Amino acid sequence: QIAGLFVFSLIYWWDEKQSLAEAAALVDAETSDSKYLLAERVLEATCDAVVYLDDDLSLLGACPKLAEILLKHPKVACEGCSFLDFLSQDHDDDDATDVDRVRRLMEEEARRASRDPTKLDPAGTVHVAMVDAYGSKVSVQLYWCCTVRDDGQVQHLVGISLRAEFAEQDAGTSHG
Repeated sequence: QIAGLFVFSLIYWWDEKQSLAEAAALVDAETSDSKYLLAERVLEATCDAVVYLDDDLSLLGACPKLAEILLKHPKVACEGCSFLDFLSQDHDDDDATDVDRVRRLMEEEARRASRDPTKLDPAGTVHVAMVDAYGSKVSVQLYWCCTVRDDGQVQHLVGISLRAEFAEQDAGTSHG
């Protein structure tokens, strides 16, 4: 009987330990979701446009505000379009394009998020040029964070802010 009681106690202890681990994982996931929602609200309040990207950096939905910033028809910024197609292809001093830099930075962020889906790293930020409907550069600051959805897919949340001071600086250097 003592052996039976010991086995029962061991099973009960193991079950409680598993329940506590599951509860802790659930709390971590909910905290991560709350942080992502908070980041989403901050970006929507402070940026000119917010886009949601999949792991291939394609738009997860239409973004009429992005189309408006780039003076393009709203259907141009539609679901499935590559976000990178809106960035300048010009090379900088390091012989990298904005496309190269953004892809590298977001891939790094996705790897970090995939290693620990419950952790939301600080938002990334980078100044880039986007290209409008007339081929003119539009200086913007990108702010983004990355999360891993319940289905294991990476999702990027990107805020886009027009940068008037950079636009003036770029205009001054292109004429000088």
